[in-house]
Amino acid sequence: LPVGREEVAGTPYDFRTARPVGDLVLDHAFTDLDREPDGRAQVVLSDPGSGTGVVLWMDERHGWVQLFSGDTLDEGARQALAVEPMTAGANAFRSGEDLVVLAPAGQPGDEHSSSWGVRAL
Repeated sequence: LPVGREEVAGTPYDFRTARPVGDLVLDHAFTDLDREPDGRAQVVLSDPGSGTGVVLWMDERHGWVQLFSGDTLDEGARQALAVEPMTAGANAFRSGEDLVVLAPAGQPGDEHSSSWGVRAL
């Protein structure tokens, strides 16, 4: 399980500026996401030739996003890119970092709400 963080600046995992994924193998969670003024973070996947693509947006409750290129799959490897908005990192049960803990039912803090969506470019 993941146990640490690494800065993306200067690495092949720095997608803060749009660029092709290429042959980079992705099965990584990203945090400290850049945010729009409304608090939303977004992941844009597009075809640079046509400009068509999709945007996955997530509200401020999603502090993480997982990207998976499928390279380790027996079938369908690299046929898609999975993008998963997450409220906590993959190891949150162990680390406690960003873990959402609800109060018992009927008590204040017994609910959690977050939103995300997908739109075409």
